[in-house]
Amino acid sequence: MNELLISRKSLQIEARDKIMSGKGGAIKLVDFTRPLLSDRFTSMSQEAQFDTIKNMNAGDMIESNMNPAFQFTGKYGGGFYVPMKWSDGSIEGVYDRIVSGKFKMVANTLPVDWANLWDAIRIDVSVRKAAIGTIRQFIYNITTNPNFTRTIKPTEITPIGIIFEENNGHGQAVPQGETTGGGYDSITVLIYAAGFTFDLIAELFDLTITPERLADAVMVGQDALKDELSIGPIRDFSYTGVQQTAASAIGSLRQELLWNTIQDAFDDLGDRLHPVTDRTLNTSNVVILAHPFDAPHIAQVANGLPSTNQMVLGAFSQISQVIAFDDELIKQRAKTTTYSGMTKGTALMIIPASSLPANGYMEIAVKRDLVVEVDSQPDVKTLTQEQRAYWFAEVTWSEGIQYFIQEITLPTW
Repeated sequence: MNELLISRKSLQIEARDKIMSGKGGAIKLVDFTRPLLSDRFTSMSQEAQFDTIKNMNAGDMIESNMNPAFQFTGKYGGGFYVPMKWSDGSIEGVYDRIVSGKFKMVANTLPVDWANLWDAIRIDVSVRKAAIGTIRQFIYNITTNPNFTRTIKPTEITPIGIIFEENNGHGQAVPQGETTGGGYDSITVLIYAAGFTFDLIAELFDLTITPERLADAVMVGQDALKDELSIGPIRDFSYTGVQQTAASAIGSLRQELLWNTIQDAFDDLGDRLHPVTDRTLNTSNVVILAHPFDAPHIAQVANGLPSTNQMVLGAFSQISQVIAFDDELIKQRAKTTTYSGMTKGTALMIIPASSLPANGYMEIAVKRDLVVEVDSQPDVKTLTQEQRAYWFAEVTWSEGIQYFIQEITLPTW
């Protein structure tokens, strides 16, 4: 496989294989809480939701018998098979405990070791979350801080500037660091949520709704929305003038036409000016976003062509990733939600925020990463057996789209 070429699915598979084999390092366990937003989410304003999560504390968390970080040893296929310590002194997985009849409710009383069940579910959700199925991290800087207020200024998430100068050592004042200046509009942290209800029909007849299936669905939905919030504005921006590169007409073979088009895009992007430094842009590290049909061709050409019409066309070492960005479809009974990928025939050359000096203008501020709320209280009026809510809180600042991205019209392949 071409190492330049990646997609959301390939990243997810690679990461999960590493984690499940014990080679992926420790993963942070997702927070499970008692009901905070839950079924009230649709009737609460964003302000009310933010005030609710702002006041979260340790007392809202569901008890856990595990460390905040977890690592598979490669022996277990999921959280329900990981050995845990029980109150009777035994060490076994939740699945074996249930099969043996040792773990069950008696007279509507929760088992003594109820926390172990949540830990098993927590492991499955956390593993799937750690196997990141997004591509936004290749373009944006991501800052996580639970102390973010609802409305923040971009200067709160951009780097602090500190400059060293010679000092005489005799009381001379030292230069002080400063946050990045600039009159940017404030941005607002929003909460995004989804839920799942286990009703009586599911309890009695649908034994296919397993924790693993539900965790998979949650991660697909979360990852698709996260990329839509950050990559969507890049995909949908109306690029004009110097932000565009036309397909090259120089060359006779399709590979040569594509190679020359990419070279033209590097020249066009590199000739543009940084909005702060007023210097030409550094294109020594770029990523290219393209439709899954075009991405493999771009990756092939990016590795260089040994001989085209007796010419050797060198590799584009400046390209760190070629991302195949496809549609994501999520089907429900009555509707299908589509998160669009790239359009065939058009690609975007992007200087990622990590390669830009100081202020990259491409930032994601995360107040709360994925949180799982659990309400195990049955509702006799609706025959609801259990409800879960999944939510995260963040905001994307994408001011840099107009400055650091080149739209490329690709030659016909």
